[in-house]
Order: sequence, then structure tokens, then C-alpha cells
Amino acid sequence: MRQSMLAASRPLTCYFWNSTPTLLCRWATGLEFGFTLHPVPRMVACVVGIDFEIRHLFISAGHNFVGHHQKPPADYANVEVTEIHCVTRQGITGDRYYGHKNGRKGNITFFEEETYQDLCAQFGVWDRGPEVFRRNVITRGINLNELIGIEFELQGVRIFGDEECRPCYWMDRVFAAGAENAMKGRGGLRATILSDGVLRKNEQ
Repeated sequence: MRQSMLAASRPLTCYFWNSTPTLLCRWATGLEFGFTLHPVPRMVACVVGIDFEIRHLFISAGHNFVGHHQKPPADYANVEVTEIHCVTRQGITGDRYYGHKNGRKGNITFFEEETYQDLCAQFGVWDRGPEVFRRNVITRGINLNELIGIEFELQGVRIFGDEECRPCYWMDRVFAAGAENAMKGRGGLRATILSDGVLRKNEQ
């Protein structure tokens, strides 16, 4: 049973996947209270199949920014590869976030190539590649914000879009002053891998 608890003054909704779905409503009059059952449409879980270009794939063995506040960044290269091996709820084999815990949302990150190109034009920066942003998958042809809260399938791998991969102050250092603010709302996608599989860079 999957249960969503709301405030006491609101309905308590329960979904029974193997029986007739019901809406359990709390009511109160004076000192009395009770519950009433109402049928509701059956919920059906779905996975959105999407197709967009993978322009670059990167993995890094260690953290350059995490744990380096008020310290110099580390020097772990963000290595470009032609494919990445995804492991259910663990992450990308060989990447720094593989098996990472501590309440972190997501174990794979995405970034739009269109945003990278916009930033290059905005700041006149032409000597830095998209690897400086430390995201795993550089995409083209998709608005990544639309995948937040969505389970989707890409090249046979099921993925859940957790939240925006929000930019931090390190972006000003590794790309250009002002990059952090310019990236707000389009910092990419932090997501969780839900099935084993391989993601491959599209031929260009």
C-alpha cells in the first residue's frame, strides 16, 4: 500500500494496487468523526520513452569541488568516454558518485549542450569545453527541466529525474565570472539510475 499523508483537515488518500482503489475521507462534526470510502480511478505507473542526442559522456574518479570549500579544487580529470555503464541505484561504473550515500539525490547528471553554447557566447569563452561543468551526460534536443519528477527511458536505461543540478560558485572559477548566476534554472538535471544498461554517445 502506498500512502500519502496530508494535513489533518484534508483527505487521507490511500492507493491499493491489488484491490479496488479508494479515497478515504475524514469528516468531523462537533466531537464526532469518521471516515467515508469513495472509489477513485486506478493509478497506472508509466515510463516516458524519450529520444535526444547524447553529445558527450564524462566520468571522473574523484571530486574537484565537493569538500573543497575555501580550499583549492582538486585535479581529477573529467574524462570523455564513448559509453558509460549504468548500475541500478548505484551510479556509473568508475565515476566519483558510484555507490555514494549521505542522502544525495541522484547518481548521474545531465547538461544541455545548448546552455553550454549560450554561455560561451554570453561570456566570450571559447577555450573551455563542457567537461568543466562536471556533468556526466551532455545532451542536445531536450529541455532537461521537463524531466524533473519524471521516470524516463533512454537507450534502454530507466532513469528518474530528481531535481535541477543547481550551479555553485565554482562555476565562476572554472568557466567565467558570472557563470553561476547565468546558469540558474538551467544547471542541468540530477537523476537516479533505475535499471542496468549502457548509454552511448551518438555518432556526430
